[in-house]
Amino acid sequence: MVDASLPNLNRSRNGYTFTALSLLVLSCSKPDVSGPVTIMAVTSQAGHCQYQIEAVELKTLKSLNQFKGSLGQVVYSPTEITNDNLVEENLYQSLPVSFAEQDGIYFPLDLKTWIASSLYAAMETTYSLTQSIDPSFDMVTKVANHSETRLVYNAKVQADDGVSISDNASYVRISSSETNYEKLNFLISYPTLETKNLPIGLNLGIFAHEYTHMIFSYQFYDAKSELGLEFNEADGTVNTIDALDEGMSDIFAFYAIQDPNFFHCSFPGDHRDMSKTRSFETSVPRNRAASFDPHEDGAVWASIQYRIGSAIGHPVNGKSLLSLMKSLPSCLASNKVISADFKKVAACHLEQLSGTARAQARTVYNQSLGVYGNLP
Repeated sequence: MVDASLPNLNRSRNGYTFTALSLLVLSCSKPDVSGPVTIMAVTSQAGHCQYQIEAVELKTLKSLNQFKGSLGQVVYSPTEITNDNLVEENLYQSLPVSFAEQDGIYFPLDLKTWIASSLYAAMETTYSLTQSIDPSFDMVTKVANHSETRLVYNAKVQADDGVSISDNASYVRISSSETNYEKLNFLISYPTLETKNLPIGLNLGIFAHEYTHMIFSYQFYDAKSELGLEFNEADGTVNTIDALDEGMSDIFAFYAIQDPNFFHCSFPGDHRDMSKTRSFETSVPRNRAASFDPHEDGAVWASIQYRIGSAIGHPVNGKSLLSLMKSLPSCLASNKVISADFKKVAACHLEQLSGTARAQARTVYNQSLGVYGNLP
């Protein structure tokens, strides 16, 4: 086991690379390999910022050369990505990967291949997580073109203000007449120029966070559209839902990695540790504040869910939150208009629980809702 620092990961990687002297090198010019395939990847272990290199079976991979499977494809773009060109088919290329094979196990030979391997392994881990929480929940069934999801490695992205983004990750869902699909999903990993410790592309928690944005999009926003609902634009509802999206993504990332402070592994100055008790304590409801930050309020929501899960069991709470994402639009709506604050969202969450679990969750909410007031 190694700690989450790039030099240690490199030393471990080089140890594997150079001690396996009889390995068969596999590149894109060699015959392709389809899954299930066993590769060496960087995986998370129990504890804070604990990672190790180990053999992982990728069950859904269809092409090792193209790193494509039923869950998506790892790609890269030599051109800077903008909102205007995001859906262009010729913008993305298969990531050149280099492996060595020994005894049926494939060893990445360079950093980009390590990250590609770990990105796809993280996709499988997070996908499987939701099924372990709720066996009836299947994103592949829910997202007909899940295999066309693009995991964009080391992307250079230009924001609306023209500034290039680095050291971050994002989820983008596009509906466009320029594609053959109604919706196309992108999970984007940016360059790690300033990251001090674990590269973003190797941080399972950050990937699970972004994948949960995809889950929230298909659960909440599809339900909203199917019901023909609109947001109340005047009462902070949009800010609340944005923060809820961030908070849901944080807590499901914890479920995947079992480290409530996983952001710290890549960003040592981050303050989103879910194990720290947080509450909505401000002079006015945050969702109406001019300086509103969805990540800040999302961190409060995630901290609350961490405490609820600690009381009733994280799998129980995780299943209730998956259901909440789908049922929330109808729970919050009146006369086809959604009006939301965190107290209303909390009340809707309690409807997904029963008995002692509901009573324990209510207690945590009433200790945390602050300016929003207590639940009855």
